[in-house]
Amino acid sequence: RARDRLYVTGFLPANRNLPESCWYSLIEEGIQRDGHALPDESGWQIGDASIVGGRIALDEGEDEGEDGDDVEHSETSNAQDISATNAPLRLWVHQLAKKESVSNLPLGPSDYFQQRRLPNDLLPKRSGEASTQDITARQRGTVIHLLLEGLAGLEVAHYETTAREFLTHYPDLEAEHNQIIAEVMKLLAKPDLQMLFGPQSRAEVPIGGRLLMPGGDNQLFSGRIDRYVDLPEAILIADYKTTRHPPSADDPIDADIAIQLEIYRKLVSAAYPGKEVRCAIVWTAGPQYRLVTPEELDEAWQKLK
Repeated sequence: RARDRLYVTGFLPANRNLPESCWYSLIEEGIQRDGHALPDESGWQIGDASIVGGRIALDEGEDEGEDGDDVEHSETSNAQDISATNAPLRLWVHQLAKKESVSNLPLGPSDYFQQRRLPNDLLPKRSGEASTQDITARQRGTVIHLLLEGLAGLEVAHYETTAREFLTHYPDLEAEHNQIIAEVMKLLAKPDLQMLFGPQSRAEVPIGGRLLMPGGDNQLFSGRIDRYVDLPEAILIADYKTTRHPPSADDPIDADIAIQLEIYRKLVSAAYPGKEVRCAIVWTAGPQYRLVTPEELDEAWQKLK
């Protein structure tokens, strides 16, 4: 919760039209409802928040200072602190920010290959710029990931009822509800995949860190591992792929998938040196499980040079 001041920043989409429910609109509505006017677009304003500062409401438990000061005194002091910040604007306020190095932008492991192909397109497309087919495929993938995470800890008898109740929140996918449920339940019931959902497994494990890439960049990564299994002899990383048509067992692993898994493997290996880290792909359609060999990962990694 902001105590002294609040900065609302962001960017306009290419069409320069803001959705009605965006943060700008919500904050503007809240401040105007409180009886205060916002500056127009003619320029910057600074140090003029003292009017609002005197009305800041403190959370319960913060009502008294060390000497037993009451709320009114605390609010008055806070308003004085804010008004004291009046100062001429620094020159840098009107200067464009320097372009940040790509290596300092935290990339998801699955985004790195695309970033190399399209180095000037650092941000994913927003929903208004993506095709309906892309949006539906992403939403379908998200739903399958969430179901696999949530159902794994339940009794088998509750799978279908729970899944159907969950899918009511996704009416746009109604035509695919039955297929999604069947796909998820078949995967969870497959005997040779039970190690992915046992007591030593975890879902959506966050991972992050820097890696020295073959091209010389010290790239920052931040992502989530779909399924992480701590076996006695090794750590197993499994990544779900929700494409409707998985490759055959003899097809080579796509380079972008291999790079994604190798990034995961290197980050986990750095956290647990001396322990073997294995990588696998689970295509939910089928389902189909494939352990990716270290040789396949190393080969894809070396091709990044």
